[in-house]
Amino acid sequence: MTTQTLLIKELSRSTEQDPDEVLYFQPGVNVLAGPPNAGKTKWLNMLDYVLGDTGSPEDAFGAELTDKYTSIQAVIEISGEEFHLKRTWKKHGTKGKVFVNDEPIDVDVFSNFLLEKLNIPILNYPKGSPYRGSWPVLSWRVLIRHIYRQQRFWSDFADKQ
Repeated sequence: MTTQTLLIKELSRSTEQDPDEVLYFQPGVNVLAGPPNAGKTKWLNMLDYVLGDTGSPEDAFGAELTDKYTSIQAVIEISGEEFHLKRTWKKHGTKGKVFVNDEPIDVDVFSNFLLEKLNIPILNYPKGSPYRGSWPVLSWRVLIRHIYRQQRFWSDFADKQ
């Protein structure tokens, strides 16, 4: 199994009338800088949403921005192969879909798509009581959130059951 790399090349958001607002990323580390309340966190929330957030756009980045924008797009590259991702929420039946190169994919299936492209096996992990617990799938979003989750204390390293 070869190691795969995911690069985010571009992130944009669209309104009905105005030109798209676009962030371009370079290979390596990119920094979003600006004054407080300039929208840096909202851009990251939108990136999280386009990468498969299963919740509503209102929960992801707020009702005000959900009303203002019609869609979020991202251009990503996985080991040399480019993919155009899009999430839209104002058209009927599109909230639970990620459009990959204009093909609609259910959000849950999109997670498996990313894992497969990155050569990460689809795994189940124990959760809850060992006697009556469930074994949910280790999704793309769970995996990435655990990788980048900030841990300040050893007791925060593992969730308390």
